[in-house]
Amino acid sequence: MAEAELKEMDLAQRRGHLVIAAEVDGAARNALAVMKAGFDRAIEPEAASLSVKYGWDERALRLGLKAFVASGLDHFHREMLKLLDDIRDGVPGARGEAARDDDAECSADRDGGFRLQ
Repeated sequence: MAEAELKEMDLAQRRGHLVIAAEVDGAARNALAVMKAGFDRAIEPEAASLSVKYGWDERALRLGLKAFVASGLDHFHREMLKLLDDIRDGVPGARGEAARDDDAECSADRDGGFRLQ
């Protein structure tokens, strides 16, 4: 049985169906960095736009948007780690299903910060 599994894995590797874990890890880290950079670049023009549109303090908006980005990325990171743990532990239904949190809400507090709940 083990020999057949090794042959199957060898064949899958030669066909390019297997990906080295380090490559997956590197790609995931790169994707998070690119996503964070995209959000960071969007904060300045969005804060300026919202400031003009609604008359809000641009500096407070930037701080709030930065907190919102950090909170969102932290939530995303936790969910991905949980999903990976579930896959590793063999939890049924973990593979191929994105973690869903339909009850998540975003709210602004009185100090101009945003909270992802």
